[in-house]
Amino acid sequence: MKEVTDPITDLAKTPQHNTTRSASKRSKQGDDSFEQEHRMVNARNQYFNSTVPRTNQQHQQQNVTTSSSEHNHLSVTISRSTFPPFRINFTGNSWPSELSIIKDMNKHFRIGLSYGRYSSNGNKKCFLIYANTSEQFDRLMDKISWPIQICSSDYEISFPVKVPMAYSIVATGVPAQWDMSLFESDIKKQYPTIIKVERLYVKGGIPISKVRIDFSTNQEVKKIIQSKRLLLDDENTSFMVQPYSPPTKILRCFNCQVYNDHIAVNCPYKDKPKCFRCGSNHPYNPNCQNDICCANCGQGHMAGNPNCPIKVEERRKQQQLSKNMISNKNINYNNNKLFLQEKSRETQNVWFNNAAKEALQTPTYTTIQNEKATERPDLLDEMNMKLNQIVNSLDKLAQDQAKLNSNISNAYHLIKSCQNDIVLLNNFVMKDVCPFLINLNRPRMNPTAAVFNPKQKKPFLINVNQLTKHEENTFKMIFEEWTNTPTLDLLLDKWSIYRDKTLSMLNIKDNISILLLNVSSLNRHMVEIFKLIDTTSPSIITLNGTHHDERSTKQFTKHFFNYNVFSINGTNAFGGVLVAIHKSIRTQRMVEFENIPNLIALEIGEEQNKFQLVTCYSPPHEQIPFEIFDRILQKNENTIFTGDLNAKHNSWSRSVENPKGKTLFNWLSSSPTHATMEIINKFIPTSTRSKATIDLIIAPSHMASDTFSVLPSIGSDHHPVIWRSTIKISTAHQKYPIKRTHWKLFEVFLTFTGSYWNKLAEDMAHSTTFFTLYERFLSLSISRFTNVTFRKSFKPTLPQNIILLINKKHMYLKLFRRTYHPYYAIMLRDISKLVQKTLFQYKRKLWLDYCGSFNDCDTKSFWQKAKRHFRSKSTPVEGFVINNNTITSPDEMCAVAKNYYEEQFTDHQDTKTDIDIEARIN
Repeated sequence: MKEVTDPITDLAKTPQHNTTRSASKRSKQGDDSFEQEHRMVNARNQYFNSTVPRTNQQHQQQNVTTSSSEHNHLSVTISRSTFPPFRINFTGNSWPSELSIIKDMNKHFRIGLSYGRYSSNGNKKCFLIYANTSEQFDRLMDKISWPIQICSSDYEISFPVKVPMAYSIVATGVPAQWDMSLFESDIKKQYPTIIKVERLYVKGGIPISKVRIDFSTNQEVKKIIQSKRLLLDDENTSFMVQPYSPPTKILRCFNCQVYNDHIAVNCPYKDKPKCFRCGSNHPYNPNCQNDICCANCGQGHMAGNPNCPIKVEERRKQQQLSKNMISNKNINYNNNKLFLQEKSRETQNVWFNNAAKEALQTPTYTTIQNEKATERPDLLDEMNMKLNQIVNSLDKLAQDQAKLNSNISNAYHLIKSCQNDIVLLNNFVMKDVCPFLINLNRPRMNPTAAVFNPKQKKPFLINVNQLTKHEENTFKMIFEEWTNTPTLDLLLDKWSIYRDKTLSMLNIKDNISILLLNVSSLNRHMVEIFKLIDTTSPSIITLNGTHHDERSTKQFTKHFFNYNVFSINGTNAFGGVLVAIHKSIRTQRMVEFENIPNLIALEIGEEQNKFQLVTCYSPPHEQIPFEIFDRILQKNENTIFTGDLNAKHNSWSRSVENPKGKTLFNWLSSSPTHATMEIINKFIPTSTRSKATIDLIIAPSHMASDTFSVLPSIGSDHHPVIWRSTIKISTAHQKYPIKRTHWKLFEVFLTFTGSYWNKLAEDMAHSTTFFTLYERFLSLSISRFTNVTFRKSFKPTLPQNIILLINKKHMYLKLFRRTYHPYYAIMLRDISKLVQKTLFQYKRKLWLDYCGSFNDCDTKSFWQKAKRHFRSKSTPVEGFVINNNTITSPDEMCAVAKNYYEEQFTDHQDTKTDIDIEARIN
């Protein structure tokens, strides 16, 4: 929604106003803003909210001589101030209704919001909510008080930037020669909530001795207006203030250009439009080339110019009408107040009947009547005093009667509550206590008794041919536990211990290991790096000096497909860093630092075991980014720093110190947080050119350990460093835990034990106790038939979208079998084809990804993956038949095979065929 600018604010703040408008722009026909609409609603509701009697209102309406348009516009002008909207942008795919949003916000904020709507520009996700009072606006401006969700939907809130008119005052008597910037800084010392201070101007851009002051809250504005002074110190220096009243707004019809009578939507002259530029009768044309002429006064300016005499006169009339209406409103209010007081006095005396009221409401009295009334004033006073005593006695009786009614109502509610309690007690006795007393004499079985003999009275046959050898041994073991355990509780306790052991195996934690190496070109030493990682099997790999080779990074990612790989370029040709973390370890990149060259910052682990890993390559002629290190440490002190920092110092290196080493040493001893950091690999050279230790691993003292190794160089000018830390985290980078439940055995076991549980259900008195025991038995039985094994690799299941398609296919299959409806037959056929096509595409993608993981640089790894595709027991080849001739010589057979495969694997001459284009794309 395009925000509507406040013409009042613009008029007060601008020294000189433009007298012309761009011919290429045209304002909206009518004012559909909330301020106009909401105020007119309030004006219409004043009739029903007024406490003045209807007859008095009709009498007042007869005295109004202004037109309906003037009255409506005046009601808009003198009504309460309005506030800019709050924008609620819903982030989901569903949008609640307007009424449900307002009800939810009123319930949360405990305020009476009454208006809100979706944005008029068609954006259904943007909802505009408006405050009615300054208290509501202050409440909504509190960012902490907003709920997490509105109508169970996520959202984003945009707070208004524009200051409401109710938050502004005008200070008078401020000399026009003063500098507003100095004046603003002085008064902000006394009122810190001031947002802006601006001088007010009159026609011609002439400054006056009035200053508009905008506040961020309405509380200080109320205090200042009540005291009518703007204090600059305790008592001595102050300025008089008055509420900010904006200039009068004049409506203009954009069709016939008439002021303050109607708008373009309700224009009676829609067939005779007038041009806003030349004043002639022709349709709207933003590129009108006629001479400029006002359609109202005929002078040389466009319609709507602030200096138009007709507009100035309309503004003067409306201001005068506004003053008259305000004064009439005050007079009517006082008259209504007196009327209500007289009416209340009349109705207080119960001795005044209708006839007496009519006599008292007689408008005129004769002189004789007045003389008779004044003959005995003492008697009249005495009668009034007695009548007042009677009225006071009646009031006291009425109060006593109200108290008595309240006591009777409380007693009635108490009796009704007691009746409900009696009914509940009766139901409890009849439904729960009586059956319990009846079943006391029935035999009961104690599961914890010493006698636990769940043997079958009838033979039970188990088809062992359907079970594997492992399943058969497992069932025999559980069968022995079932028959040989003394009590049922003891058996369930044993199975509970077995379940806890199984869960611990699923959540096994290992110590993480970190490999650090400045590889000096990832492309050059790709094969050596693969061999090093396959040999050491680290869970975290940090490489410096990758030399910005995207092709090598992609090849590295494909080869180690079970690792999450993060990379970033450096500031020179020798930079670039890469971090690979096993996918079983929860990892998230820190977004704040993801675009910094030569640096990668990650969050690793979950909850209490979470820590940060930072790898950084610092070229010799660049400074170490200590400011970034400090920002990372502020988020989590459990941070491990790794990388080639090119820093030498005698505290960790047996070489000559350099400036970077001194700065790193000073940083490590600059604060208590830095002092807890320790360098792991001290005094072991990591450079092949010298005895310097420049590839460093820095960790907090409580996470540090001396278990590290510096390995031989793989061809670069740095030695690999591998650190085995004491940090334990849930990981499966070496073995994957696989949980398997033997459902077939579980079904056989439930059938086998069914007779025992049926007998137990008959013997136990309470059904709740039985079902609790049987529920525990089922849960522990499932865990007992579940075992955990570890594998080095596992085949992933189908994606979720394919599983949903298969479930949908099963649903249509069931519906078709149940109804045999042709619609379900068509849907089943279509979705079966879709499932088959989707499975084919998924398997084809898996095969292409698998083929892409072959590394032609590593021959050993290539044949380790390729040998599984050859049959282990294939028929030996003893010869080739070529042109009806049999060749059995090994040399000749190898030559034939060589020529055949060379011909098969040579590049095609014609690369424009469809199959060659598809192969080149894939």
